[in-house]
Amino acid sequence: MPIPPICQSIADSIAAKEQQIVVLANSMTEPDSDGHFPSPGKKAMIGAEIRELGEDVRELNTKLQICVRDNRPPPDPGTKPTLGVTAIEVVQVLQRPGNSVRLVRSKLTAVRVFVESGVSNGFDAGVGENRWPGVLGELRAVDPTTGTTIAGPLTPVNGTIVARPPDEIDRNLAGHSLNFVVPLVAATSSSLRLDARVFVSGHRNDGGGWSASGSTTVATIPRAQQEITPVLIATPFEGDATGPTLALFLTTLLSGALPRMPVPRFQVHPPIRWVWPGPLSDRATWSALLAQIMTAIIVTGTTQGGIRAGLVTLPASTSVLGVGSPRVAFVGPAFVSSPLAVTLAHEMAHTHGLGHSRCLGIESEVDESLPGRTNAVGMDVATGTVLFEGSPELMGSISCPGGPRWPSTITYDRIFDTGPI
Repeated sequence: MPIPPICQSIADSIAAKEQQIVVLANSMTEPDSDGHFPSPGKKAMIGAEIRELGEDVRELNTKLQICVRDNRPPPDPGTKPTLGVTAIEVVQVLQRPGNSVRLVRSKLTAVRVFVESGVSNGFDAGVGENRWPGVLGELRAVDPTTGTTIAGPLTPVNGTIVARPPDEIDRNLAGHSLNFVVPLVAATSSSLRLDARVFVSGHRNDGGGWSASGSTTVATIPRAQQEITPVLIATPFEGDATGPTLALFLTTLLSGALPRMPVPRFQVHPPIRWVWPGPLSDRATWSALLAQIMTAIIVTGTTQGGIRAGLVTLPASTSVLGVGSPRVAFVGPAFVSSPLAVTLAHEMAHTHGLGHSRCLGIESEVDESLPGRTNAVGMDVATGTVLFEGSPELMGSISCPGGPRWPSTITYDRIFDTGPI
């Protein structure tokens, strides 16, 4: 936004102080004319001066914002939007700007279309300055080679949104984009062009800024189903003589692991019933149960491939919620989990060789390559829930504060590269 002449002196003061900060910062690392570097005491004095100047800049920026607001000309009452599609992001688990996170073929996929209002004169259409309400849209999934529409026009699952200035759009918020779910028939293509058209409600066919279009093309990578053999474990010592049901297992698997894993779907084999007669009171007893499941020769007449996935009802007497192990020599990958969706996903990730991420600083078996919090915006496509960047990492402690645990790009990529197992 242009700076009114009356506010220019404030902007000049900000620029001068910012330049002083640059000079001082350079003086901390460069020798003087005699070739001497500043002493620790001198560096401390320079640091204090930089902090003081930084506070001055913050105060002046606030003063400048108020000055610009109070001295700008009134907006044209006939202001209209000039919509623009600023980005189209394709997400299955998590995504970065530019769609650099790999996509799995035949997996449930969402498309987020971000829309700017094109208004910058301070006009208020009823939802705040420089915003425009009632923005709708449609999406087509197209074969980029033939131009044939595979699916669409699709309508956004979150209805209308408010278009905003680009610097107000927050990817961490589901309502800052028009969100579409791509049918699986389209997600089976190796390459997909996504054509979006956005418009203000009541102005679908109007030009002149009331509508806008955008397009992006993405590739999908084929990946086999992950085989799962459910092991439904009765724990009579803990009060469950029958064990969990297959329905509970499937619900936990599909709500916990599928949204978080780079897999198109799971191939679930017939379940195996198991009895653990002892307690599950600490990690040692959980580990003993896991070892038994990993090494047992199970003869049922059915396929038992992939991951042996044990499920127990949650014992009240333990703080341990699950254990998991990757393949060890000829012993296949396996885990045992309580029926908490995120815990099952966490333990399944252990079968891919991942350790724990560090959030609280008290975690055991820490994998230092994993961040404590996510480094990209995630999305549970089935529910439409957006997981903000900086959410607790999937491989961290269940006590890590800040919302549901979700994989970082590092966890996602490692599971992508090692699976299916």
